[in-house]
Amino acid sequence: RYLYINDDSEDTVFSYHNRAKIFTEAGVKKWDKVDINYQTGWRVSQIKARVIYPDCTDAHLDKKDIFTRKVYKDDKFEGNAKSFSFPGLKPGCIVEYKWRKTRAYWSFSLYMPLMAEWPTWQFDISVRPHKSMASSTKRFNTGTNWTKKSGRLNLTAKSLFALSDKPFLAPRRDFEPWVFVDYAYDLDQLRGEDYWGYRGGALAASNEDFIRSKQKSIKELSSTLFEGLTTREEKLKA
Repeated sequence: RYLYINDDSEDTVFSYHNRAKIFTEAGVKKWDKVDINYQTGWRVSQIKARVIYPDCTDAHLDKKDIFTRKVYKDDKFEGNAKSFSFPGLKPGCIVEYKWRKTRAYWSFSLYMPLMAEWPTWQFDISVRPHKSMASSTKRFNTGTNWTKKSGRLNLTAKSLFALSDKPFLAPRRDFEPWVFVDYAYDLDQLRGEDYWGYRGGALAASNEDFIRSKQKSIKELSSTLFEGLTTREEKLKA
């Protein structure tokens, strides 16, 4: 797996490139359809894919076989997806595909989980940070270190397990490996105790803006739910 993030522009561009070996019929079933999910405000482009067969021949995905669809979970709209299937997939094949995701603003931070739905032999990440901002890198639950070369922040993680789908797991960020790139206007804000004051203030401001934007709808919903109820006990039971 390879991920390159260009954050040094008005847009943030994520370029992905994945390659996987299919060993079993279960793998064929799992990879029968690929969904590239994205939220409103994002754009997915430059999708390319191919299958390399055991006899070393290959077949490329035709653009007309890429479909856009809406994704729902528990009857709620979750976002959009670009979907496609690999032609003639069977055990022994290698699948390879890449795509680009773009959003029309740059990020104040970049969160990158290292694990995926399948085991990963090697995952390379390269980030071009915003030149006008101070940046710092962090890593959690992994011994992999960041390096810097030619204006890029680079990291390579190897031998990663697949994501667990067991119920009642602890919060994933407590035990799964993930890495982080953070920005500030002043490098001192990203150091030591100053960092947590800076980050906490930024999160508090973001949450305050979010809550303020939802106040009207919350009041309307509560007035509907508690219509005709006058005492606190009645409202709690409702």
